[in-house]
Amino acid sequence: GGAAAPNPAQELAADIANGLRAAAELGAVSELIALARGRFARDGEHSAIGERIRRMAEDFDFEGILKLVAELEARR
Repeated sequence: GGAAAPNPAQELAADIANGLRAAAELGAVSELIALARGRFARDGEHSAIGERIRRMAEDFDFEGILKLVAELEARR
């Protein structure tokens, strides 16, 4: 047998992580805020993460966002 099919939730998480990383590396505050509001606002556990990302983006804490993305990726 081949490898298991990727989990759609894991694919979405990877997509979000990639988007956050790219926006943080570019210093794209408005993009980070849009990602935080759009992707993380849907459920309780992740809404707190979205709020953290929004606050860090408004404070230009791109290094903090990159660290958070790395933590989220390590959970998978």
